[in-house]
Amino acid sequence: MSAGEEGEINCSVKEEPHMFADKQKLKTHSHTSAKVKHHVCEICHKGFSRRNHLSRHLYTHGKVKPFPCKMCTKSFPDEFVLRQHLLTHTGEKPFVCEICSRGFNRKETLKQHLRIHTGEKPFVCEICNKGFTKSSNLKIHLFIHTGERPFVCEICSKGFINSYKLKSHSLTHAEDKPYICKTCNKEFPEKDSYKLHLLIHPQKKPHICEICNKRFSQSVSLKVHLITHAYEKPHECNICHKGFFRISQLNRHLYTHGKERPFACEICSKSYSDKFGLSQHLPTHTGEKPFVCEICNKAFIRKENLKEHVLTHTGEKPFVCKVCDRGFTNKYKFKLHAFTHTEEKPHVCEVCNKKYTLKTTLTRHLLTHTSDKRCS
Repeated sequence: MSAGEEGEINCSVKEEPHMFADKQKLKTHSHTSAKVKHHVCEICHKGFSRRNHLSRHLYTHGKVKPFPCKMCTKSFPDEFVLRQHLLTHTGEKPFVCEICSRGFNRKETLKQHLRIHTGEKPFVCEICNKGFTKSSNLKIHLFIHTGERPFVCEICSKGFINSYKLKSHSLTHAEDKPYICKTCNKEFPEKDSYKLHLLIHPQKKPHICEICNKRFSQSVSLKVHLITHAYEKPHECNICHKGFFRISQLNRHLYTHGKERPFACEICSKSYSDKFGLSQHLPTHTGEKPFVCEICNKAFIRKENLKEHVLTHTGEKPFVCKVCDRGFTNKYKFKLHAFTHTEEKPHVCEVCNKKYTLKTTLTRHLLTHTSDKRCS
């Protein structure tokens, strides 16, 4: 360690020195270089912790890849990498998760996947104690503390903490955008970003409501919707005469009279009136999040949450306010925003008739009545 210009501190661990403003950032940076790498390439002096990693690296200098794939003419530096590649052609995924039955072509990938179910995050940042399921994610995270941006755009020299963000940025420079969305005519330079974009558009919905123009994918869904316009609730409770749009809603309601909840959680003894309610509750115990983002590996309990999360990568906000053009990633936030223009307060207190925009605010307000307090 040596002092640089203007009080900066020089890290001498790597071949190309890095400069840092203070010792803390240097210490953080040192974690990324902490592993001893005894096997050094004589050509570029890059170090490796294992001999077979060095052997594989040496092929990159001579560009010799003696193991060709007979199916697609790609070549690889060793037989192991070739075997891994062949699985992409056969579609074989021999390593299967016993919890959710998802298959993987590598044992290591399955091992990483299992951490989604167990909640295990063995790679912990020594600075902020944040945990990660993969060592590569921890390494990228450390750049946040050091301020390093090792992935640099060759066109504009802008730096990024990981290769994915650099790749996404590079697309902004691309002139050729062959993938065009048929729904909104938006253009994309690569297939992956195009496929992500398609998720924001609903599936074909040929059945249109003549009253409000809302679309539905099935005719039966349209029929159910039409009832809401007529305020007709054909399924009536024999006990309290409350009406419901669907018979399934009536069946669920009937449990509230007898307080019968036949679907019990075996872990915490909580009970639910239907199977769906129980299925939504169970992931809180298992930590299971089966819906995984293919870009950043973030996992979600529900498919809807994953779909909404994908928008953070594409930058799209499909729900746009017609009054002020502000965009939102989900329908709920958009609906709440709309109330700011209409000043509508749909949630009314049955005790004092006070109105609220949010249901949560009304719920909080109701607590004031339980302690014999009355609104002025």
